[in-house]
Amino acid sequence: MNPVYVIITDMKSWGIYFFLVWLIWPVWINAVDSWPADSGITIATFSEPSGAVWHAARNSLLIIEDNGDIRELSDTGTLLNSWHISGDLEGAALAENSNYLYIGIEYPERIVEFDLIAGALTGKSWNISSWMNGNAASGLEGLTYHDGYFYAGSQLDGKIYVFNVDLNNSGVVSYISTITPNASYVSDISGLDYLATTKLQYVIYDTYDRLVELSSDNTINKEYVLPGEAQEGVALKADCATSTAAVFIAQDSGTIVKYNNYPIICDVDVDGDNDNDNTNSTDVNDTDNDNDNDGVNTNTDGNDDDNNTDTLDNYLHERYIYINGIDYLIFKTTPIQALFKSTDLFTDNKLEIVVLGIYKKHAKLVSLQVENGIAQIKKTKTIHLHKKIAGFSLSLNKTKQRCKTRFNDNIIKTWQMKASGTFYQLK
Repeated sequence: MNPVYVIITDMKSWGIYFFLVWLIWPVWINAVDSWPADSGITIATFSEPSGAVWHAARNSLLIIEDNGDIRELSDTGTLLNSWHISGDLEGAALAENSNYLYIGIEYPERIVEFDLIAGALTGKSWNISSWMNGNAASGLEGLTYHDGYFYAGSQLDGKIYVFNVDLNNSGVVSYISTITPNASYVSDISGLDYLATTKLQYVIYDTYDRLVELSSDNTINKEYVLPGEAQEGVALKADCATSTAAVFIAQDSGTIVKYNNYPIICDVDVDGDNDNDNTNSTDVNDTDNDNDNDGVNTNTDGNDDDNNTDTLDNYLHERYIYINGIDYLIFKTTPIQALFKSTDLFTDNKLEIVVLGIYKKHAKLVSLQVENGIAQIKKTKTIHLHKKIAGFSLSLNKTKQRCKTRFNDNIIKTWQMKASGTFYQLK
């Protein structure tokens, strides 16, 4: 664009000038920046990869393809698993239970549930075509999930459609709203992802070669020129300790490209110094790697073992539990209060974690099991009560392998823990 020079000779012209500056100011603010990560490396090649999502609990990358193939890769591209289902697969997302992958079908637009343990569809599906109004050539192209809702990107009109899906009941879905990330891009959303640690949604457009970061209020945080071609899927793997992420791009041309050192700002205090800058501001000589220098180990084992190497603290925040550097979504909505207990109940080198979330007249009991640093959600149970919860407690009994919940001082429930990580209520 060539520069335009304006010569102002009177006060009226000054007023018009400042009005025009105010009018176009948002365009200047939302400038497109150059790509901030490295130049990328190809880690795998398939037929027509069309969607991607990083699975923190499995420490793997899930890739879907137009031809119905589902691939599971390490972050360096090693093939770990491969499955096949029918349909034109275009979007991939994880929701509340990390054992299930939710897949967006291009047209008619719908979401299907895939069991990663069984390696097969569960039979549950949710039709959203009446709201998205796409066609066989331009339908659903991106899918992600956060804050209890699915977000489906449209290739036809460049908009994101938000849905409330009842994951317990096939077919039960309601439309919530429509988001227009960038009105200048009238079509071709090709991939979506969301990071709980940054609270940003990541939107890619393959025609425009753009990656847009959307804030929680759906305004643009950053916009970058996206390298590559025919970018069909995006997945981010966050590393809050370095304030960077690896960005995986699935290209319709066949390649999976990994870009390192993408800058992020994590919206959690991962180092325990009461800020979100990921830099410990008080630690001079942290010999036990638990991000303090107070001589006390604070990573839930209760021992002062400052000469050992420990993981970061486990802690709860909003709907997540942070375990060994990874956020796990455990509640669909944020509880009023929550607490957790952890121990190796069965002396099998697996850590059992039980979380209790408190709402007005009910509670959520969630069990997780951690093995080799990776946690898996094993069971979620809703505890219904007849009056408002005024007080509560949670305890674990290692001798009997039991969990006890107490509400309002007089409502006691005992749960038998199982070596598999699940539990059941004792009568």
